[in-house]
Amino acid sequence: MVNIGTITLVVVGLVLLYWWKINRAAPRVTVSTPARRTASTVSVASNSLEATKPPKNDPEVTSVPIEKNEESEAKLQALTLISYQEDENLQQIKKTLDSMAKPRPELMSLLQPINEPKELYKIISKDLKLLGKVLEETNSAYYRLDKPIENLHHAVMYLGVIQVRSIATNFALRESVSFSSTKQQAAYDRIWKASFIASEIARMFVQELRLEDANGLATSCQLSYLGDVAFILTQTNASRYYLGDYNLVDRITAAQDALHTHQGNLAKLMIHTWNLPKNLTYYIEHKFWPLAKRFDERTPAQEMQQKIVMYVSCALAEKLVFEQDKNIMNRASFNYNDNGAIEFFHMEGILKRASLTNLHQIAFNATFRRKIASLVNQ
Repeated sequence: MVNIGTITLVVVGLVLLYWWKINRAAPRVTVSTPARRTASTVSVASNSLEATKPPKNDPEVTSVPIEKNEESEAKLQALTLISYQEDENLQQIKKTLDSMAKPRPELMSLLQPINEPKELYKIISKDLKLLGKVLEETNSAYYRLDKPIENLHHAVMYLGVIQVRSIATNFALRESVSFSSTKQQAAYDRIWKASFIASEIARMFVQELRLEDANGLATSCQLSYLGDVAFILTQTNASRYYLGDYNLVDRITAAQDALHTHQGNLAKLMIHTWNLPKNLTYYIEHKFWPLAKRFDERTPAQEMQQKIVMYVSCALAEKLVFEQDKNIMNRASFNYNDNGAIEFFHMEGILKRASLTNLHQIAFNATFRRKIASLVNQ
């Protein structure tokens, strides 16, 4: 008689043998761990934005070379983004600027609050050259008109007060200074082209994000470039930073080396020198804060988003105009890992903490890119 325990052992043994053969014949499936996202990651344990370096033994972690990461971080750490202070250095620069540049009379009027079209008509109609420029810009390829606009009333009806005012302001700023040097004039023309493109990008961002004060932000973008104008006015060799292969950090570093301050402070100084409205300087003096590691959690969300929009708008415009980098709009996002641009070294973390990650989708969709391309090609 066969023992039941023996039968049980035989059955278990046969099952185990069958399982072993199945597994031996089956192909081995390996589950790989996804590569970590890098570039600028954010330490949320503190109020600072820290660029976390990828491990040196993992070349697939980031598309940006480790050496470039380290170089970018070192350049940013070398910046001294001090706040505006009326010291002897700025007073001396102010004296120089006083003797070299005077604003056009209509500029002050254009920078005052304008709520009604008739107020804008009155300002622009006084200057035929300004009126002509407004109509010329309105009929440019950027606005894709079916029929040409022949008068100021039609321009305001079609584009709105904010848009026409922006065109007029840019022209008034551009006509306030002239240069005998060909290089300085070329740099100056680029500065105002960048200023107009930055203001247009900011206006589009504000509309898409439903933020407040579209006009104030667009105007701040334009006026922030007075700092660059002051730089080339006081330093004759500074033009090269706007005509060659130099990025935003290079320009700030050059201004700090030569004038011991940065373009944000110089813009505020120009606004004071020209007696322009002081309320326009707030965003301007904080223009470069995304280059630093500071993130002030006490700043109201809307204000923080407006500051970021201004910075990104200006950074994009400068990449397109000063560096002639049209590929910047073919990237997937503003993350440093995607574009390798030092201007956006901390941007991934900043956008996350400000709840603005949708800025990627807005800026890099086909319609937005087409509008910017039209602006650049004007």
